[in-house]
Amino acid sequence: MKNIFSKYLIVFFVLLAVSCNDDFLERLPLDEISSETFWNTENDLKVYNNTLYHLAAVDDNNVPIMMGHDDGFESLKYGIWYIDEFSDNIAPRHSRHTQYQQVRSGKHTVPSSSAGDGQWFGYKGWNFVRAINVGLDNYNKASLDQTTIDKYAGEARLFRGWFFADKVSKFGDAPW
Repeated sequence: MKNIFSKYLIVFFVLLAVSCNDDFLERLPLDEISSETFWNTENDLKVYNNTLYHLAAVDDNNVPIMMGHDDGFESLKYGIWYIDEFSDNIAPRHSRHTQYQQVRSGKHTVPSSSAGDGQWFGYKGWNFVRAINVGLDNYNKASLDQTTIDKYAGEARLFRGWFFADKVSKFGDAPW
């Protein structure tokens, strides 16, 4: 009886020792993209940079560097003519231009947040800069030659410089 018990005990400990495979338990998920599995090929860098192009072209409200690409009545909403209403070059008197009349007359107060008040100048778009910086931090993880990595990093730096140039043109200075 003692012999059978010891055999079962040995089998139990052998199975226990074999069953603890850390490589199997610590695998990366196969059904989602993670930072450890994404930054490997040139196609990964290309796909990431394409999202920057998409954000810049489609999301004028949050990334105002390609202004003036809206449709319909407000097709020039973020264009240079629209922003020129801050000066006395264009002084419309329609009610939708009240914000600009307040700025021109010196009666404008700086909002505490950009939530829903339509005053997005300087407040929005920083998630775009964050996305660029995430890419720049991870481009070197790809196992590619440096010239290919530099090509995609240069595109990202162009977008970041374009964004900051827009802020400097509106405010005179921007935090780097």
